[in-house]
Amino acid sequence: MSGYDPTDPNNPYNPQYPQYPQQPQYPQQPEYPTPQQPGQPGYGPPSYSPQPGYGQPSYPPPQPGYGQPGYPSQQLPQQPGYPGAQYSGYPGGPQPGVPGGPGTPPKKRRSVGAIIGIVVGVIVVLVVACVAGLYVLGTRLQGAASSVLTTVAPTLTAQAQELTPSPTLNVIYQDSFTDTPDGWLNDSDCSFKSDGYHIVGGNACLSPSDVAPSDADIRVTVQAVKTGQNTGYGIVLRRASSGNFYTFEITPDGQWGLVKWTNDNGTVIKQFESNSALQTGDGASNDLRVVVVGSQFTFYANGTQLGTATDSTFTTGRTGVVNDDTDSTSEVIFTNFVVAQPQQ
Repeated sequence: MSGYDPTDPNNPYNPQYPQYPQQPQYPQQPEYPTPQQPGQPGYGPPSYSPQPGYGQPSYPPPQPGYGQPGYPSQQLPQQPGYPGAQYSGYPGGPQPGVPGGPGTPPKKRRSVGAIIGIVVGVIVVLVVACVAGLYVLGTRLQGAASSVLTTVAPTLTAQAQELTPSPTLNVIYQDSFTDTPDGWLNDSDCSFKSDGYHIVGGNACLSPSDVAPSDADIRVTVQAVKTGQNTGYGIVLRRASSGNFYTFEITPDGQWGLVKWTNDNGTVIKQFESNSALQTGDGASNDLRVVVVGSQFTFYANGTQLGTATDSTFTTGRTGVVNDDTDSTSEVIFTNFVVAQPQQ
């Protein structure tokens, strides 16, 4: 460092200017160099590098999220039991090693709504399971009961039929027609054979004169051997006199009706109509039945009721069988003729 020149006229401390007393000059200490101040030329060396051991210490860059701005943060040891957790080291921060203290992770609380939802869900599942179980059980029980009824019902019905006796007929007259009974016509038109009573077309054959009830339940079995286009055959009832009676007839094609004969002239009282209960064709056999009480007639075939009719012209008379056909070549056979009192 150079001193001042007393002869320099630009020196403010020139003795030529007595109003400015000369100030003593102190040289700069070499061991403490003065750093250069920015914006102030003329002071200090052009550059300055701090010497080891002098100046401010170097600090590491602050850690994000810790400490105050401009201050280095301090990393504390990791808290046992909480891997990865760090503490700031400043007052108010978590204290390591203190259970439940500041910084301790809060305990998780289970929501009351969630608990209620779980309980309700469990109850619903149990109820659904119970209902499904009861439904399956009921279905199986119903199936088992149906199976039992299907198996047992026919047996019980058969037993009941065996235990319940059939009503006993109050028979007035009965014959199988496989012999030669008294009181019946036996000739070429109406003849008894081993298989029954044979009647050719256009003939009515009557019972004995004493078989003439006013009300009656009359039954017979008839089989068509040979028939024609106009063949009708069946039961004679209430023959009041010659040419005056009723006939209940069926046809080979499965129709039935009631005819009233007055002086041998036929009038249809019940129009002929078909019924599936009747067996049809040559060789067909049918069980016929007519019940007459007063003016009311009820007709049956093979155990099935065919229908009814009403007429009061004849109230009493003999019974018998008939083959109402103008073709004398037709032939039918009758068996098991029964006359009984009507059941009340």
